[in-house]
Amino acid sequence: PFWDEVYHNAFPDMVGCINTASAGKSPIQDQGIDRIIVLKSGRELHVDEKKSKKSYDSFFLEYISNDRIKSPGWMDKPLRIDFLAYAFMPKRRVYLIQWDMLRRAWRRFKKEWLSVYKTKTVKNKTYNTLGVCVPINVVRAAVYRAGVIDVQLGALPIPNDPPMPPAFKCPLPPTAREQGDLFEECA
Repeated sequence: PFWDEVYHNAFPDMVGCINTASAGKSPIQDQGIDRIIVLKSGRELHVDEKKSKKSYDSFFLEYISNDRIKSPGWMDKPLRIDFLAYAFMPKRRVYLIQWDMLRRAWRRFKKEWLSVYKTKTVKNKTYNTLGVCVPINVVRAAVYRAGVIDVQLGALPIPNDPPMPPAFKCPLPPTAREQGDLFEECA
């Protein structure tokens, strides 16, 4: 019911959705697809879903899935998704992020984010997962900027090009609140 409500609100022309995560481990899951949304036009949207039991001001961006075998996290995998749906369950708030633009932002800012923001280690039974906690406003600004493509046309200026907001220029260091525990199991 939660995800159905989310997707009906996000995509009013949705005619149905398929929860691929309920089927367990499968090739489609390996491609990051937790849900397939079907629109009236027949178009299918693929979504990877992340849920946090607590609300935070940061996204946990996984860059190493398994530290023992050095497998890449979902941020460094070529997933076959259109959106990442990141839910903070206490607030019932979901951020629907266009995957291609998030990956473009990640490629641009990965080194900077890893040096500026806190890395969290999530302990699993036999390995650890690593992710960086990047403030939501920084990620959203970077994703927005990733969708603005600057193409040089000789020396011709582009008229009415809006100035870049300060939030896009340089992510600020994390505050103490933003460095707090991201997931209970990370504590």
